[in-house]
Amino acid sequence: DSESYGTEPGQSDYVWTVTGGSITGGGSATDNTVTVLWDGSAPFGVSVNYENAAGCGASLPTSETVSVDTAPTPTITGELAVCAGDSESYGTEPGQSDYVWTVTGGSITGGGSATDNTVTVLWDGSAPFGVSVNYE
Repeated sequence: DSESYGTEPGQSDYVWTVTGGSITGGGSATDNTVTVLWDGSAPFGVSVNYENAAGCGASLPTSETVSVDTAPTPTITGELAVCAGDSESYGTEPGQSDYVWTVTGGSITGGGSATDNTVTVLWDGSAPFGVSVNYE
């Protein structure tokens, strides 16, 4: 995921340092903000230093440790060998948010909303057939 960070505006010679991620926006000597894609490995952190109007810099930059959680790997339970016209239910891990169910070759007849960890599918279409889910 990308996240944005900021510090006091109106200073000069900003020096942004990122560990465990890539700067994807801002982060130059004139930017009081930086956007970071956390695509590396731990430790994760961001720090900044700058000079004030009198040309004085901090003796130590301000640093923050960033906690980066790993992305989930959803699993699907349910019958994967079905006949045309069958209706089957599928499930994934409960307690997550923003479920996105995708069905090809069938119709969702129950569940399948952003708050549902289950979906019921009527396999009434044509090949290819498939069901997938993602969530946060």
